[in-house]
Amino acid sequence: MTASFSFKTKTTSPGFFDCGVAETVFAFRKRIAGMSGRDRLLAKTAYHAAPIKMGLKPGALFCLGGKPECDSGALAAGGGIVRRCLGLDLADMLTRRGDTLALVHCPVLLGEALASAEARDLLAEAGYLFAPGETAAVIDGVRARCLGESFPHEVGLLLGYPAGDVRRFMRHGRGRGGCGFYGWRVYGDWARAAERARRCREAKLLAARLVLSGVDWEELGQALTGARGLRDVV
Repeated sequence: MTASFSFKTKTTSPGFFDCGVAETVFAFRKRIAGMSGRDRLLAKTAYHAAPIKMGLKPGALFCLGGKPECDSGALAAGGGIVRRCLGLDLADMLTRRGDTLALVHCPVLLGEALASAEARDLLAEAGYLFAPGETAAVIDGVRARCLGESFPHEVGLLLGYPAGDVRRFMRHGRGRGGCGFYGWRVYGDWARAAERARRCREAKLLAARLVLSGVDWEELGQALTGARGLRDVV
């Protein structure tokens, strides 16, 4: 991808995301399906990482959707370019059934998310041993548990979900109360969760349009960072 893209703040005006959402997502998926392994990884990572670049959440977890051995190789080779172009870290999360998940995250935002007393207490109750600021230890713990019999739902803390919601889901699952919003079960402030979900969706849509525009990979992270005002205007 060699075309350049100059981010315009007017693209975050109210009407920017109103039209052609389904068409944009379909076009994005079609575009990345034809990309090489490295470019596909970076495009897909940028799509899921857009809310992180805009300061809306600390991390995102997604499935690469290919063969496990290919996915692992792509993640190992792609971590450097993700860090260089997006300024974020990438970690693999292999599941017991053989899926390869990718965790893209901002270490600073993740450290802040795990610093709350409620988050620390939840992780301590779940058996995690770590000192404040040791986000890598928490990631390693989640990675190890992904290979176990049950999925470690405390990973929700790494994705920016409220600790109270994560705790209640871990206790009760989907069957008791709450309302589903954008990947997590909300038990507390539904209105706030809906607004946050809307902003995250629109951030990802912006990333899709950047990729479709032919933005140079080296400019992609800067373009997304330049859209941080999306938090305030959408």
